Amino acid sequence: MQDRRSGTAAWLSAIGLAAVTLFVFAVLQDYGPESAIRRFHEAVFLRDLAALRQVSAQDLDDPAEIWLVRSVRQEAAGGYRVLAMRREPDRVIAEIEYVPEQDRSVWTVVKRGHVWLVDAEQTARALGAGL
Repeated sequence: MQDRRSGTAAWLSAIGLAAVTLFVFAVLQDYGPESAIRRFHEAVFLRDLAALRQVSAQDLDDPAEIWLVRSVRQEAAGGYRVLAMRREPDRVIAEIEYVPEQDRSVWTVVKRGHVWLVDAEQTARALGAGL
């Protein structure tokens, strides 16, 4: 009888641990600089202004933001891949390449509070936009 109870307890513990692990991964999948870049691209292609506001450091009518949105629409139709990331405590510089292979782009993502946001002004400056 004791073996049966300890077997049941082991199964319940394993199920509980699996549920906690899945919950943590589900919550954290949309956290971090890589996620901010991915969500920015998704919002641009879906023309989802509410989602774009959530991952943008600037207002949507900021000239740098407008430039970056147009640039993404033109270049990123085939997708992108992150090539390198230089991490600082509250900022990440990400080098990305659009597919099919084109020129590489350098994106700046900043952390405000606990949220990572794409900084269109710093990104546009790094990409040589004359804004």
